[in-house]
Amino acid sequence: MKIAVCVKRVPESLEVGINPTSRTVDTSGINFVLNPNDEYAVEEALRLKEAHQGSVTAVSVGSPEAAEVVRQAIGMGADDGVVISDGAMDAADGLGVANALAGAIRKLQGVDLVICGRQGSDTATGIVPAALAEFLGWPAVSWVKKIEEVALDHIVVQTVTDFGYDRVRVSLPCVISVVKEINEPRLASLRGLMKAKKTPVPVWSLADLGLDAQSVAPQVQVNAVARPPERAGGAILTGTVNEQVATLLQKLAELKLI
Repeated sequence: MKIAVCVKRVPESLEVGINPTSRTVDTSGINFVLNPNDEYAVEEALRLKEAHQGSVTAVSVGSPEAAEVVRQAIGMGADDGVVISDGAMDAADGLGVANALAGAIRKLQGVDLVICGRQGSDTATGIVPAALAEFLGWPAVSWVKKIEEVALDHIVVQTVTDFGYDRVRVSLPCVISVVKEINEPRLASLRGLMKAKKTPVPVWSLADLGLDAQSVAPQVQVNAVARPPERAGGAILTGTVNEQVATLLQKLAELKLI
């Protein structure tokens, strides 16, 4: 089984500044890490490889520095990886990223399964897995918490719902996104880290994928970016229970909530 796992380089902390000119996150002085949700995707890909043989390739879209998270996936046990980096993608949204990933999956040839994390911890849109499947023309299943069965032409998975889970049979090749309940990610081994340092991580441009700037042009226009307003301090009610209830009812009435 040939598996591709999508990994993203994200800020380590959500306490970041905003560039008012570019309307993007100010990345100066920020440490970056592998998106925590993607660690579960990498782990599940490695478990499938160990159980059914095959290979795992980590794929990332971003600046050339995204090779750092690709190497982290290799350190965990992935066989190799690639970075898609192109100046035309600086303003790409989730759809543009998904289109570029689809181009990379096609270029890898013979991929049976693509595994993604549920969403990026920075943008938190969660649209890339389904959009990637659409660009590939493959079926997609989101919020997978367990892979029950793997066959030559299909897999059977459990996908989280509001009332428990659904058991879904999906044909291969396909794209799935996984949730953290699916496994416990391993730490990179010393041997894996040594391999990661030595493994070349190629950087592909849009032209390498048969794409151009228009194919990844943003479909969403950002008009403004700002921090949410700080929450006002709360009030602590004092007195007896009856007095506190009376005060609460009075406050709710003043706010016209009752």
